[in-house]
Amino acid sequence: MKRVASTRSADTRCLEECSSLRDMRSIIEPNNAVRKLRHRVSFLGPLPGRGGFTMLELTAAAAVLGTVFLVAIPLLSRVRDTREDARRRFIAQQEAANVMERLSLRAADGTLDDAVIQERTVSPETEAVLHDVDVSVTREEQPDDVGNVRVTVAISWLNNVGERTAPVSLDAWFPAAEEQP
Repeated sequence: MKRVASTRSADTRCLEECSSLRDMRSIIEPNNAVRKLRHRVSFLGPLPGRGGFTMLELTAAAAVLGTVFLVAIPLLSRVRDTREDARRRFIAQQEAANVMERLSLRAADGTLDDAVIQERTVSPETEAVLHDVDVSVTREEQPDDVGNVRVTVAISWLNNVGERTAPVSLDAWFPAAEEQP
């Protein structure tokens, strides 16, 4: 019996401490604190009973994502094509440098003549990357007192569309071969 009396006195003390009806409601309803917290967190005000997204919100999100993809995919494709063109131009430039190096070795030996210039060999790796490679080598005597020979190596190829690209060219000046008596 004593136990019931102590419980009753604790309840009586709690009721006496709650001076207003509002304070008593906050003790009785534990969800009131959660509602206040939801109200503070939400930017749009209280969200009573709302637990998901509406179809309109999902449709708007899908439309925005679709627009982003419609813009991004062609842009990424263009970037890929530009990178591939730059790679091909780099390979053509390296091949032109290789041809010019072979010609410079011949010029150092004194055997740079028209027959050597007409040799237009391209490495198999370059032929695999550049479609329908065209290598042109021109030799031009320079009208100066030194007697240099200007040699130009130009490489062009077919692009993805099937058009011939602007050539990658490399120029070098070699001393003219001395004539043997």
